[in-house]
Amino acid sequence: MLEAMCMDSVGWLTHRKKRNMFDRLVCLIAFLAAFQTALIEAGSAEESISNGTTPLHITREETAKKGKPIDLHCIVAPRGKGVKIVWTAEKNTINAEVNVNDDKYAYHQGDPRILTINNVGYGDRDWYTCTSTSAENVTSTIKIRLRVRDPLGAVWPVIGILVESLLLFVIIFVYEYTKAKPSDVTVKVSKSGGEMKLVQS
Repeated sequence: MLEAMCMDSVGWLTHRKKRNMFDRLVCLIAFLAAFQTALIEAGSAEESISNGTTPLHITREETAKKGKPIDLHCIVAPRGKGVKIVWTAEKNTINAEVNVNDDKYAYHQGDPRILTINNVGYGDRDWYTCTSTSAENVTSTIKIRLRVRDPLGAVWPVIGILVESLLLFVIIFVYEYTKAKPSDVTVKVSKSGGEMKLVQS
């Protein structure tokens, strides 16, 4: 209903008789809400791009929400038996093997190709490297730079939009108020010595 009422993006701003100020404000809020998109986190596994016979070395970035889990995919690890996978974290430039036996790190459904980091915090910002060695003794690596985003980071743009909306509402209200208000100027005619004088009050 809101969408149908606000289809005429010019009319709701210009045609005073079409709808009142409240309707226009509702239209504006509905219009801004349409621009707010939900971030959908995909948890499905990515397919391997390695055949196990050609070494691959890839660098990529991933972004996680603070307090949420994230899955890191070792797409350079080939499918099949005899594949050795090691995850390391580059803390203070020292590559330390990730301990998947604690509550912080785990293999997704027991698959070492997918490293799950639980309850991500700012301290988890790091380079994570997956080193895969195939049965043919071919080594491939993928380096993943993990960025951690503030869950309230999207709030500040919304606040800015609301402030702009308020300013727009005030401008429209002042414009219509001054346009509709009759003139306070009156003209009086006085006669003095046979001459006509206009007195403005």
